[in-house]
Amino acid sequence: MYGLLLAAAVLASCKKGPATVAVTGIDLTVRSLVMEIDEEVPLTVNFRPQDASNKKLSWSSSNEAVATVREGTVKALAEGTATITATAEDGGFTDGILVTVLGRRVSGVRLSEEEITIIVNNEYTGLYAIVEPEDAANKNVSWTVSDPDLITLTEQADGSVTLVGKYEAEGWVSVQTKDGNHSAICIVNVRDVHAESVSIEGGDFTLETGATQQLKAAVLPEEAVNAAVTWSSSDASVATVSAEGLVTGVKAGTAQITVTTVDGGFTGTVTVTVKDVPVSSVSISQGDAASVVRDNTLQLTAVVGPENATNKAVTWSSSVPSVATVDQNGLVKALSRGVSTITVTTVDGSHTASITITVTVPITDIGGEGDFGESDYGEYN
Repeated sequence: MYGLLLAAAVLASCKKGPATVAVTGIDLTVRSLVMEIDEEVPLTVNFRPQDASNKKLSWSSSNEAVATVREGTVKALAEGTATITATAEDGGFTDGILVTVLGRRVSGVRLSEEEITIIVNNEYTGLYAIVEPEDAANKNVSWTVSDPDLITLTEQADGSVTLVGKYEAEGWVSVQTKDGNHSAICIVNVRDVHAESVSIEGGDFTLETGATQQLKAAVLPEEAVNAAVTWSSSDASVATVSAEGLVTGVKAGTAQITVTTVDGGFTGTVTVTVKDVPVSSVSISQGDAASVVRDNTLQLTAVVGPENATNKAVTWSSSVPSVATVDQNGLVKALSRGVSTITVTTVDGSHTASITITVTVPITDIGGEGDFGESDYGEYN
């Protein structure tokens, strides 16, 4: 009987399995995590005790719009924060970490142009940096030029830059990202466009004496950096030209007006023909009749037209010099009682005008001849 009981005990002992080790706690191996969008990171959990029998876990995210977790692998979806929690099936023990998801990191940068040409003192606009990826969180960049004396750089509100080249040389402009210090460079060729020719617009022309005409120089190519010119006249006695290209007719004749480029000494020439302004009329400002007492004088004035006539010279003559004379300045002198016609004649065109001069004598002189008493005064024709 005792033998049967011992055998049964041994058999029962053989059927009993290994002892179950219960979970007493869990620990995530990292305490926080910083990730980029689309990045995936697997998490590891330590069980307490290490030989716990049931190591099954469940996972959860406090904000699945920011980060999800599947079988312990966290995937970042959008900027923000989320708490990732692991829960032990045995005992319900938990542990969690804070996941911070940043925007996409910058992976590179390039410039909109790899090489550009700038004309001296002209602006180049629209150079800009292309930061990659397109949705990178921090697209801030800094700009540098090879030589600030050669190239000036101005940042614009839209993120582009404006460049100005100061003299003919080669330089560069570079950009560097704040995130990651990625960089790119653009070669800048600063070119000085030289004058190649010059002409005077309008060609040959005619001027009257005293008249003016403004000339304009056309320097080619149009983008020439130095378009300054000087002016000269082949005969300043015929026509003069100012530093600004204003031509003035001086006397009848022809002269060549020349323009010369400061850059290169190229020249252009036109001929100006200066013509006299002919006299078309003459008049005497004192009218057509006047009375002068014997031994007195009268100054006559000739009015030659047009006002800008080149040759305003005149001659004077008297029809009866014994009554009145006239000198070549138009001064009439009354000599004896009577009438004389004073005529003015233009040297240019022989235009004439006349005035009738009546010379009178004092009444006292007539009275002395017995015509009137000495007490009567006045003039007698």
